[in-house]
Amino acid sequence: MSAGGLPLAMAGTDERVKVVAVSGDQNDQRRLFDLGIVVGKELTVTQRQTDGRMVVALGDLRLALGVGVTRKILVVPVSDVETR
Repeated sequence: MSAGGLPLAMAGTDERVKVVAVSGDQNDQRRLFDLGIVVGKELTVTQRQTDGRMVVALGDLRLALGVGVTRKILVVPVSDVETR
C-alpha cells in the first residue's frame, strides 16, 4: 500500500489495518467518527465480500460497512513490528 494508504475495500480478510484518512463529505466523516473510525484507529477485517462490503472489528465492536463507506476509509497495514 502507498504511504497515503489505500481504500479499506482493498484489505483482505483477517488483515489488521490502521486508518490514515477518511474522505467524503462532512456528514460521512461525522458518521464514521461517531462509529469510532478515526485516523490512527486500528481495525481488523473479519469478513469481506468481493464487492467491498465487509465486517470489521474495532476492539470488541463489530461493524458492517457498505462498499461506499469502505472506499472512503484509507488504511495502511499494521505490521507485526509496529504492534510490539
